[in-house]
Amino acid sequence: MRRRGDPISYALQILVLQSWFYICQGLSQLLCKALFAYRHSVQLSDMFQLDTSHRWSTISAHITALPAFIVAVSFVLEHPSHVLDFVCSAYVIHFLVRIVLFGFPSSALWWIFTISEAVVVTIISECAIARRNHIRVVQMSSVVENAGEEEDLPRGKIRVSTSEE
Repeated sequence: MRRRGDPISYALQILVLQSWFYICQGLSQLLCKALFAYRHSVQLSDMFQLDTSHRWSTISAHITALPAFIVAVSFVLEHPSHVLDFVCSAYVIHFLVRIVLFGFPSSALWWIFTISEAVVVTIISECAIARRNHIRVVQMSSVVENAGEEEDLPRGKIRVSTSEE
């Protein structure tokens, strides 16, 4: 069982999510370049720059990568309250990598699209995790309600043994 607030666990989760983020982006770039029938190879700059000559395939790649990243965030994280922290960490790391490789993003399109993407991932992932947790609670409560049926107890009641029995 993982300890709550364990920094090593958080670092590993960020590493897993960041790696998955770039795997999804790369595969989506390949797919969208093939669909848009570009004859050139996929370049690293296509993942980080929206102001290239291949803007529509790059935007399409970002959009097609979102569902896989949302599923990963929903699978890796346990609580909806952690989603904003981890998604912001992923996009801040993406921003820093972008600065190191290609300089500061000056395009308004890059800023709008990246922030919108982070907001969408955060909202949908929080909803998915909250729904998953709600389903677990409902399942556990139905197990507790059905526990008394084997002994002909009223539904929802659990036999409590006392010292008198």
